[in-house]
Order: sequence, then C-alpha cells, then structure tokens
Amino acid sequence: MSGDPYLSLLGEGFLAPDTVSEVHDAEGRIARIERHPSYPGAKRVYLDPPASETPFQARWRLPASSTRPDFYPAEFPFIPALLCDVIEAEDRVQAVWVDETGPRISSDERKSFFSSLPPELSELAASVKQSSAQGMERASEFAKGLKALKDRGDIWSEGEAEGWLAGVSRREALEDRFIQAFETALGQMTEAGWVEEPANQDPSSAVRFAYLTRGDRGRQLRLMATFGMGTLTLTERLKETFDSA
Repeated sequence: MSGDPYLSLLGEGFLAPDTVSEVHDAEGRIARIERHPSYPGAKRVYLDPPASETPFQARWRLPASSTRPDFYPAEFPFIPALLCDVIEAEDRVQAVWVDETGPRISSDERKSFFSSLPPELSELAASVKQSSAQGMERASEFAKGLKALKDRGDIWSEGEAEGWLAGVSRREALEDRFIQAFETALGQMTEAGWVEEPANQDPSSAVRFAYLTRGDRGRQLRLMATFGMGTLTLTERLKETFDSA
C-alpha cells in the first residue's frame, strides 16, 4: 500500500475474513478488527497498542446503507447508498465516500490515459498517488502541482494543461446524486455546529468545494468526478494547518 508498515498492516486488516479478529506482521505489530453484528461488512481496524512511529492509527470500512447504522461514527456525515472509508491519523481524519456498485473504468483504459500524459504531468500523477497513499488529499495536491507546472510557462500553454486536467476529471459525466450527496454532507455538518467559511484554498479541481470550521478544527469537503465517477472527500484537521497551506 505504501512505505509505511503500519498503514500496510491496517490494509491487511481490511482484507481479513470475518473469522479473523487481529492481524500481525513479521515485526510483531498488531492490528485488531472491530465489527458490529447490526452492520454487516462494517469494520474498524486499529493499531494495538497505538504507535508513535506512524501518524496512522485506524481505518474504517462502512458499507453503503439506506439508514444510519448504530456503528456508524457519530462525527461523520452519513450519505445513504455510498460506501465510506475513513483513515484516522494523529493530526487529521480523512473520509471518502464512493459508489461501490457503480461503473468502473478498466485498468487498461486507465493505463492508456496516463501513458499519454506529457512526462512532467505523468511524474506529477505518480507523486500525487504516493502522497495519497500516505494520507494526503490527492485532489488538492494534484491541483497544486498542476498550477506550478502551468506557472512555469515553458512546458505547455494554459489551454493545453487545462485540457489534460479535463481529461482526468470529465466533470460533465457526474451524476446528480453525487451533487445531492455533497449537499447532504454539508447540511449535516452545519446542523452539527460547523460553520461554512469562504474558501481559503484553490477549489478549481473540485466540482463542489466547501470549507468549514468549528472551534480550532477545519474541514474541507470536496466532490470530484475522476473518470466520470463521483468521489466525495472530507478532510478534518487543525484550522491553523489549513490557514498556513
């Protein structure tokens, strides 16, 4: 999954059959698996004991459901009919909602697209993929890197760069239900006391974007349409880290 052995161990817990309650690696690290009988397929995989050597401490897998299950974390918005994956780290929490039953682009089609990218953009995509595996926000990292390449001005014109980005996003293919999912998540957070603020980062890579605060915490909500598939991402961390980004 990445170079972090703890994150890899959490990933192994995700793949473990229902009869397994903990997984170990060769170094003796342990991840335990918590399930709930009222929510089939749901699990929380967590390090035991917590490890200071990694920011990653737990992952949730929350299958799609028509109503909010008891095991669903109270602090996260509930989006009916979408699967939710969550990574808990020491300095942030990131949740991603996707449609696990929707259409998927084939691996051959994806490889064909990325092989057609200019070398500079291909390298950017590879580095962003690694960043995402380490718990960073793929959308914002890609947008930031793309802007840096455009600002150089000696690689391609702005129109050419935007063309490559449009090829990745295909925003026109996004279904209305993902727009509704964004509005649902935003509404639940405002009901919970989160206050929507003016966007303090470039939201251009998102179909929908919102920045919210509550106390000393900040949340970014992004709706993406990568290869025509909706992905809703929520990142929470200290507000000052958003302000300094």
